[in-house]
Amino acid sequence: MKILSKIDRQEFNDQYDVAAMNQDTIKQEVHSVKDNKIVTRTIVDGDIVFTESVFEPKVSADVIVENINIQFSLYQFYVFYSGVEIKEAHKREKLVYELRYLNEGSKLSNELLSSLLSVFDSLNVVYKKNAMIIAATLSDIDTKIKIYNLYKELYEKSLLNPFIVAFIKEMKVGKKESRGSAVFQYEPCYDDLRQIVLGQKEMIFIDYIEQQLNLSDHFMSYCYGWNEDDVAASVVLKKLAKHFKRIFFTSMPDPFSSELLMIFAERK
Repeated sequence: MKILSKIDRQEFNDQYDVAAMNQDTIKQEVHSVKDNKIVTRTIVDGDIVFTESVFEPKVSADVIVENINIQFSLYQFYVFYSGVEIKEAHKREKLVYELRYLNEGSKLSNELLSSLLSVFDSLNVVYKKNAMIIAATLSDIDTKIKIYNLYKELYEKSLLNPFIVAFIKEMKVGKKESRGSAVFQYEPCYDDLRQIVLGQKEMIFIDYIEQQLNLSDHFMSYCYGWNEDDVAASVVLKKLAKHFKRIFFTSMPDPFSSELLMIFAERK
């Protein structure tokens, strides 16, 4: 049975406009740490206000293990950085990863703010009507190497979420170059999924994806270099398909070689 079907790119773009963003920004904040203080620049209606607060750093390993949103964003970093042979050559490169949270009162909690700044160098937070969109940046070479080595250690000790561990085991390491111009839909035999049972920790990741779909209608992840046989054999994809029907890949047109994994919310 063929489990990948190529679909029309324009039709896909028309149905799933992942670039579309509701322009309902309430305010914007930029956070960073200087002299053990959190420096915040708040922008509302063009006005800028600077404030400072005490930074109470968290243990980075605990932050990564306990916060699935942060853990997944750093998976994206880990996959990319694993393919960087000479890391010193990228010391000036800013790596930005997006995190989305439910907007509760247009304020990032002190707990979450301290957790994020214990891992990332700076944050750009955009408050929209229902969501907080956080662009978390790794810019310092020492931070990058520290977080990469820590994440690798957590992976080797099996302290990461089982879904992320499985993705790392199956990932292809290499230079990430965007060559994809085709979109393929993943369509396994759903009768084969009935016997699949997910564990409690795996359901944490499923719940995380569902939260992301509620906030933005789509979920995207690096999934680089898989061929059709890899896709057919992947247990982790079958577990995702148990809960999500709209799973797609971007790929080079021929032969199939994956770049991004995308999950979209069900049509209502």
